Amino acid sequence: MDQTMFVWVILILSMTSSHCESTGEGIEKLFVSGFNNVSSTFAILPSGELTKDEEYEVDQGWSWVVVEGSTIWAITEDWSMTSVGGSVSRWMVGVDGEGLVLEEKLMLGPGNTPTHLLVDKDDGLAFTANIGGGTWSVIEMAGDQLVKVSKTVSLDTEGCKEASKPHQTVVRGQFAYVVDLGCDVVWTFALGSGD
Repeated sequence: MDQTMFVWVILILSMTSSHCESTGEGIEKLFVSGFNNVSSTFAILPSGELTKDEEYEVDQGWSWVVVEGSTIWAITEDWSMTSVGGSVSRWMVGVDGEGLVLEEKLMLGPGNTPTHLLVDKDDGLAFTANIGGGTWSVIEMAGDQLVKVSKTVSLDTEGCKEASKPHQTVVRGQFAYVVDLGCDVVWTFALGSGD
């Protein structure tokens, strides 16, 4: 193996490759990002073999990505004690699939280190579970654009076995559920309540 990468994020995207059109079979793409400044796509061939398609230079390692068409939203962890916190960014695949173009970046604020990103374009919101800082952030969106961090909630740690470590957000209907590994609880938030 000529290159080893510690893989944190794997997303499978359905796409049709031009070299596969004659068979009528679709090829799936594997999007991989790790704790470095490179993200890659691999084609999953019908035989199960992986072939590397593209390699993209990105800012410091993405720990979670959401891909929709040619738009990629990513979170970046920053664990330095003097940092301005992690970030959420939006990228576009360049012309003819060449490279990635940074469209925008929102900082989450000191101590807020995200571990999970959920994009809910239908409701115009994105959410980050911030394992560093024990917080959960709500981000306003306009279409694909990240507008602003509208709210960051510090999660109560009273009665927890250790510090709050929110790890994932799930939205169902008008409720957001935040899984907290430090408190062994699932926090419930009513969306649209303003609180």
